[in-house]
Formats: sequence, C-alpha cells, structure tokens
Amino acid sequence: MASTGVPEVVHDTLLAEAWQNAHVAAVVFDEGRTYLTANRTYLELVGYSRDEIAALRAGANILADEEGRLAYLDLITRRQHLDGSAPLRRKDGEVFMTDYVIVPTLVSRMPFFMALMWPTDEPRVRPLRAVQ
Repeated sequence: MASTGVPEVVHDTLLAEAWQNAHVAAVVFDEGRTYLTANRTYLELVGYSRDEIAALRAGANILADEEGRLAYLDLITRRQHLDGSAPLRRKDGEVFMTDYVIVPTLVSRMPFFMALMWPTDEPRVRPLRAVQ
C-alpha cells in the first residue's frame, strides 16, 4: 500500500475501531471452530458476551442441515469461501434467518476464518441511482 505519511499503528487502530462499530456482525475463528474474537454487533445479535462465546464453537448456534454441515467441512478442508443463509438461535432461544459469508484469512500469519453475518430481513445492498 502506498505511504500516506500516517504511522501504520494509526491505520490499525482506525481499522480496529471500524471493526468494533460495524453494522454487520463479524467473528474470527480457527479451523477447530474456536472463536478468536467477535465485534459488538455479533455479540448483540446472538445475545452472548465475549466470555460466553469463547466457550462455544463457531456455528454452534446456527441451525444447519446436513448440506450446511457438509459445506462447512468442505470450507475447512479446502479453505474456501462460503456464503448463504441459515437460521440462527440467540441465547434467549429466539430463532431468525441470517445471511452470511465466511472467508479464510490470516491473523499473525496463522490461518483463521472470518464470518460476516446479518439478519436476512436487513438488506445490505441498496440500488444505486445514476447521477444526471
């Protein structure tokens, strides 16, 4: 990336703050499905604290069918991109549909996965209008 004259630590700090305050839920987990971190939106979406999700396996609150489980295993073994929709159960038992995308990433040069998700009824893409 081209130098902006701003120290790299400032960029990292801005990105960390943007991650925490994003309007999309985001989590990072390893190949064993152990959570590394989650942003505030994810914690609010699922109703768990950071300490509580640390004791869960990533995806444990997703109500996946056999096809979904096989897709997840394929993602893990081939380190591929995965996206779709799935019902998610909150800590309080409420179930609702989510859309998600899961991609492989590196954290400190170690392989991890990052998942972004949002309730299905919240559109993430809005049509753009041409400027006249």
